[in-house]
Amino acid sequence: MGFSEFPVGIKVVEHTDIDKAYSKEDLVFVRASNSLDKNKKIIRLPVDGIIDPFFPKAKSFDTGMLNIARDNNIVIVITLTKFLEARGVGRARLVVNGRRLVNLANKSGVSVLLTTGAMNRFQLRVPLQLISLGVILGMTPNRAKWSLSKIPESLARRKG
Repeated sequence: MGFSEFPVGIKVVEHTDIDKAYSKEDLVFVRASNSLDKNKKIIRLPVDGIIDPFFPKAKSFDTGMLNIARDNNIVIVITLTKFLEARGVGRARLVVNGRRLVNLANKSGVSVLLTTGAMNRFQLRVPLQLISLGVILGMTPNRAKWSLSKIPESLARRKG
């Protein structure tokens, strides 16, 4: 089943443009802020996903916030690009915070979507690399594959 069957647009907005986020026709994803208070506001909005809600130094989502995300049917989106752009200790902290987030999301029943986060064709990656990222973050290989196939399909069906 391909995405051609689902005529759904995707809208990615920065956390500073939250007011422009709502759309009945498009999937709306908001880039997380490094402020815990702003992220608490984002998960209460009618958005479909929040992108990379973890940072090398800032506190990530906690169980309470993930429960709200689950209740609002919000997907956590993790991009490979964020890890590739980080260097040294910052990347190690991202991995630790990403593992913590994936673990808490699994316990809370929140879906995690793995993407490349590509902004151009040179940042595109093969699915196996995304599956590897999922495994590094504590997912089983099957769970990582599911995150690449079934979650996008369910998101497209939600609006399609």
